[in-house]
Amino acid sequence: MAVSGDVLADISKIELDILGIKQQIDQFEEILKSAESGYTSVSSLNEKYHAIILSTKDLSQHLKALREVSYAPGVSDEVRARARNLHEQAINQTTRIQRIGRETQRISSALSRSAAAASQGSTGAILDLKGDGAGGMQQMMQMQEDEQMAREMEALEADIVLVNELFTTLATYVHDQGEIVDSIEANTETAYVQVQSGVQQLQTAVQHRKSARRRKCMCILVLLVAIVIIGLVIGLSLRDKG
Repeated sequence: MAVSGDVLADISKIELDILGIKQQIDQFEEILKSAESGYTSVSSLNEKYHAIILSTKDLSQHLKALREVSYAPGVSDEVRARARNLHEQAINQTTRIQRIGRETQRISSALSRSAAAASQGSTGAILDLKGDGAGGMQQMMQMQEDEQMAREMEALEADIVLVNELFTTLATYVHDQGEIVDSIEANTETAYVQVQSGVQQLQTAVQHRKSARRRKCMCILVLLVAIVIIGLVIGLSLRDKG
């Protein structure tokens, strides 16, 4: 009887987990619509997606606990059926998490590609020294933004890995849902590869900006040295004439 009580307690926890995750996903889908219209920042988008991923950690732990006790002697078929139903509900919600993860990745990747294109376009104007102070400050700020974007992409990549781990856990429980889980994992691997590509593009943009800044500083240094040399030559010439 104590075992059945443990199972019912785990089932109650998982029901609350799934309900909370469902509500978070519902809210996040509305945020995605705002992001498409440009009313939500990528940082805010990634933070909210990460909060959903953290919720799946609790769900995964409770599913593991349920697995350990649901097939123990003395557990009724009705309780076991409820446990299987919860596993299926978990699959449905994690499928939604995977889908909104792809959407989050798509928006972030689009921004990283724009950053990379802007970086490549700016390298052609390295030798333009007009307004150098303001230009250098703007370039430094852009580099910082690129690095922040790269960190956010890497965090998104880590989140997708966590979702994939949850799918693996579910696959262990739900034997008759194998094809669905395999399909989810395949889509997750595709999103993971796309995120890696976005990270690489953004890292390339950051390196381009750093390289451009170094070359620009070298040009300024060479110009200053040339001015000093010319000044010395003129000064020596005037002194000799004097």
